[in-house]
Amino acid sequence: MLCSKKPLIQQFNIEYAVYVSVPTVLPFDNVDLCIIIRNTLANAFESVPLNKIENPFVSVNIQYKNNTLYCHFQDTYVHKLYLTANFLFKSTKSSSHHGYGLLFHSKNSSKYNGICKISTDHKIFDLKVFLYLTKLTSS
Repeated sequence: MLCSKKPLIQQFNIEYAVYVSVPTVLPFDNVDLCIIIRNTLANAFESVPLNKIENPFVSVNIQYKNNTLYCHFQDTYVHKLYLTANFLFKSTKSSSHHGYGLLFHSKNSSKYNGICKISTDHKIFDLKVFLYLTKLTSS
């Protein structure tokens, strides 16, 4: 899945950095993980040809430590983003049907007592998803 966009990467000269450090088997539902990774990458790579982004990049960092899966995605964007009523971003990059994947990220995070954090700064979209194997307790 992480290498599926190779033709697009080459065609549009996208800087693509991937760092993954996870065991071969993770204690999370594979469907939930696929939704997070596939949707995020699809959004990042779809934006480049549609919006003619200069110097595009996509960065993926996925690690599993201390019963926590940390997924950090960054990509360049130029289209308009706006907040929805539930504080998730929607996009205007190609149609009005964008932004629903982020809702699934938020729901998947909650399923694992996790966090989904989205920010934008200087035309960089930043998504961090934390999934916890065990429920966090306050100290």
